[in-house]
Amino acid sequence: IKRGVKLRILCTSELDSTSASRAQWYLNNGAEIRIKSMDIQPVFGLVDDREVVFRSSNVEYNFVCSNDMSLVNVIKNYFENIWEQAKPIQQCLSVLQEH
Repeated sequence: IKRGVKLRILCTSELDSTSASRAQWYLNNGAEIRIKSMDIQPVFGLVDDREVVFRSSNVEYNFVCSNDMSLVNVIKNYFENIWEQAKPIQQCLSVLQEH
């Protein structure tokens, strides 16, 4: 983030105090974060719109990396769709701070 990298984080579950403090650190360091509660918890990352990393099962360390552009585009479109539906995390953080 400090080197000018644009970081967008999408949270798919409600925040507890630990995740809220982590989110606040990322916000303070320039990340953009949105939240949308979902029944599934997808874990993936997009790197420069050229690579994708995602968890292929519920095993903690079972990740797949690919630079196949058809897969990258599917994951990117999925992310962008959820991102547009999600709300800025600042709204959730202010609610947590009030309680």
